[in-house]
Amino acid sequence: MTALKQEAFALIARLPEENEDVLINIVKSLREVLGINPQSRAEKNIAIMKEVKNLIGDDIPWASEDDMIREFAEMRRQRLRS
Repeated sequence: MTALKQEAFALIARLPEENEDVLINIVKSLREVLGINPQSRAEKNIAIMKEVKNLIGDDIPWASEDDMIREFAEMRRQRLRS
């Protein structure tokens, strides 16, 4: 093991538990560098939902999530018919 790797492990070991978010970011970065799938399916879905919320904001035109899904499904069906 190189000195740099040893130093990295030592620094990570010193991270206080309340800084778990920092450790999560470190692990995500390492996974990306190594080409390991950085997100589970659930994490990807949550990220997509956050993106959608950022796009439409709090101005949600549907009464419920089911209404939204129905409308998107109908739009898809119409597009496939065209």
